[in-house]
Amino acid sequence: MAKVSPGVYKKVLRVREAYPFDIACLLMRFFGSMLNIGVVTMITLSGYSFLTAGLSSSLIALSIFVVTPRVSKRIDERGQSAVVPKAAAVSLLGLVVLIANVALHGPVWPLFVGALLVGFFPSPQAMARARWTYLIRSGRLGEAAPDLRTMFSYESVLDDMAFIFSPSISIALAAAIAPVAGMVCGGVAFAVGVVLLCTAKSTEPHPGWSQAGAAGNDADAADVLARTHYTRSFPCIVRHGNVWGCQFHPEKSSALGQRILKNFVNIVEEDGR
Repeated sequence: MAKVSPGVYKKVLRVREAYPFDIACLLMRFFGSMLNIGVVTMITLSGYSFLTAGLSSSLIALSIFVVTPRVSKRIDERGQSAVVPKAAAVSLLGLVVLIANVALHGPVWPLFVGALLVGFFPSPQAMARARWTYLIRSGRLGEAAPDLRTMFSYESVLDDMAFIFSPSISIALAAAIAPVAGMVCGGVAFAVGVVLLCTAKSTEPHPGWSQAGAAGNDADAADVLARTHYTRSFPCIVRHGNVWGCQFHPEKSSALGQRILKNFVNIVEEDGR
């Protein structure tokens, strides 16, 4: 059995620049993880049917499934601070509609409207990992940079913490104080997290940073003959004078790979004559 070192995350925890956005995303995770069970608890304890509660929870899940990837794409294109406040405002508006309607014991249909709006939920898991990747791969942390796999493992621990604790916290608050208490607490945590994240601008990756880094740092642009786009853009064939270099693995492609190697050798030989 492999030994687990208790200090495996020490290098991650030494990166103080990450504290603001990791705390922010943890607060946002708590809200996201309590959404479904918290809404079901809030609605049923307020006297609505389990069918209504189940439909509301299902609409939230469906809305997140459809909308969140599009929100994430906009974040990649425009940056976190430009998109997250707007998406979070729509999501919080949906939560306010849900809580207000439940508190006033209003009709059923506003619950469904609120559930759909809550789905404009920006993914804190993706944003935290994006910031860590930016800090590590951009070289800003220097020798203090933790291993990327260790960082992903650490973030998974935070994911699990939110997933395990936040639903029970939501249920406990709703049962002990008031049906809406759990979701009010979650909404406040989410709002605080959004503010913290958007004020931590020094660690925010600017759109296109990985491509810009690849173009500027990997090789002289005049020497690049071909590029590969996988996670980020990087040179796969370069030439400087009579020196050629390539980055591909045609040995995995059988006869086609052999032809690629043969053609590459022929081009280099002909150019060298």
